[in-house]
Amino acid sequence: MAACITNYKKGLCLMPEKTVILRENGVLVAVTDLQSGTWQMARDMFEVLQKELGLMKKDVSEVKINTKLIQEVSNDITALIKFTSNVKLNNTKILNLTKKIDQDTNEITEALNLYKNKLRSAIE
Repeated sequence: MAACITNYKKGLCLMPEKTVILRENGVLVAVTDLQSGTWQMARDMFEVLQKELGLMKKDVSEVKINTKLIQEVSNDITALIKFTSNVKLNNTKILNLTKKIDQDTNEITEALNLYKNKLRSAIE
């Protein structure tokens, strides 16, 4: 069963869960989709958790870990990654359209200059 990441403002389902956080026998595990790149996010989350454990000076087996909360954070970050990806994609589209607009504007400018020169040559 795939979980759903929701838009925290609109409550809409955005994409299936790409990371699952589990704890079994004192071991915290992240199962990620390598293709989506969520493994990097999971690695970063584990670094934060590891630092917190170090500050507490306790072993992972001695600490109560709310895997549901970690899963929620993972889902939210995955949604942010998706939003960021969409922004990059839209930015690329905008850049391509901007180049096309620049080309069209240059053609208009060249045509205007040609017409100006023709009008100038009409008067002798």
